Amino acid sequence: MKKLLLSIFLVMASFQASADLHFTGWFKISQLFVSNANNYHFRIYGMPRMDYCSASPDWAYLNENTSGSEGKMSVLLSAYAMGKQVNLRVEDKDGGNGTIRCHIVEFFVKD
Repeated sequence: MKKLLLSIFLVMASFQASADLHFTGWFKISQLFVSNANNYHFRIYGMPRMDYCSASPDWAYLNENTSGSEGKMSVLLSAYAMGKQVNLRVEDKDGGNGTIRCHIVEFFVKD
């Protein structure tokens, strides 16, 4: 299972260069929230507080139009169901009206 999760991560990883990328540190997902299409569609709760994402300091999101979103959502849902730890790499995204939210770019999963 570890090899499968690592393989999925490596295939989906999009190594983007940006000054606004941060790792959350390891944590277990405490809650999932699924919303309409691109309204911060798939949200992950339980991460350590990220003050640079001022509008969502304790959650990060994927939208349906995020590259590889279906695969990423599937792996994160599996990690949640199996109680695995994740370490998200997030980017600061303008949520409008001066708000900043954490958008999931890539991640690791471990026991």
